[in-house]
Order: sequence, then C-alpha cells, then structure tokens
Amino acid sequence: MDLDQHGRLRNVLWIHPRYRAAYEEFHDVVSFDTTYLVNMYKMSFVFIVSVNHHEHSILLGCALVTHENWLQAMNGVHPNAIITDQCPSINLAIRDVMPNMTHRYSIWHILSKVPEKFKHVDNFDRCSVDFKGIVKYHLDNNVWLTGLYDERAKWVQVYLYETFWAGMISTQRSEGVHAYFD
Repeated sequence: MDLDQHGRLRNVLWIHPRYRAAYEEFHDVVSFDTTYLVNMYKMSFVFIVSVNHHEHSILLGCALVTHENWLQAMNGVHPNAIITDQCPSINLAIRDVMPNMTHRYSIWHILSKVPEKFKHVDNFDRCSVDFKGIVKYHLDNNVWLTGLYDERAKWVQVYLYETFWAGMISTQRSEGVHAYFD
C-alpha cells in the first residue's frame, strides 16, 4: 500500500508470491489492462496478465493505481514487451520507466473505437472497404486516423514482428480475469 502525506491511499498492489515466481519465468510479454474499472477516486483496477509455456493466461497481479508501481514489486525485472490500451498516462510511464521495452497497443481497443469515431460518416461500411473512400468521405484530415497513422509502429503487425508476443495482440486475455471479479 502506498499512502500520501495525509494518509490517503494512492496505490494498492496485490501480488501473490506464486505470481512473482511465475513472472520470473514468463516475463516476455505482459498485458497491462486498465480498462476494467475506474472507481470514484479515479483509480484504475489493473490486471497484469502474461502467458505461460502452455499458452495459458496467468494473472501476475492486481492493483488499484493512480501511477505505476508494479515494477518495483517485481524486483525491477522489466518485461520484454507490454500490451496496453492507448492511455496517455500509461504511455508516458512506460516511456519514462521502461524506455527500451517494446510497447504495443491492444488492437481490440483500437478497433472498438471505430464505430464511435466514424458514426458521422454516411455509408462507413463502404468507405472502410474502399481505400479511396478516405478521400471521398473527407477522412484524410481525421485527427483520430492521423494519430493512429503516426503511432502505427505500436499497433501495425509489420512493425512489431521482431518482438516475441506469445500470440498476444490485445489485452483480450485479461477479459477472462474480468469475469472472475464481476
């Protein structure tokens, strides 16, 4: 537990010793999922998940966090790669704390935003199939698409093929853990 100078909770991190031992063996790829729940204090309930040698999801820990303190609890051992959503604060923390690690955006989170981002586009199904539709439907200046293009090295497979991902392309493995806490 981490308290501020007024004795208020800032972070709670729960890691069973078995999970710490599993992390020593399976820290190649970690999914850091902050999308499950945000409480009234704006603290995310985070799942940290990896994959074992049988390709089974393994829970490495849970936390209520306002900022990332998980590496410290894992004895400073950095994962080789991490998958997250596009949360700006997580991006900054990863860049600052683990600058040499490969960071990938969850493709599921990107694709789940498409209907919302393009609800204003008439006949979007046709536009998404026809590449020329980007110009035809005036999407060439779309801020969200431009941002995705600028960050393509974090989600387009061709830029990520040199990194071992244990078959993970999204934080989807955390979804099974979500059901446990529902």
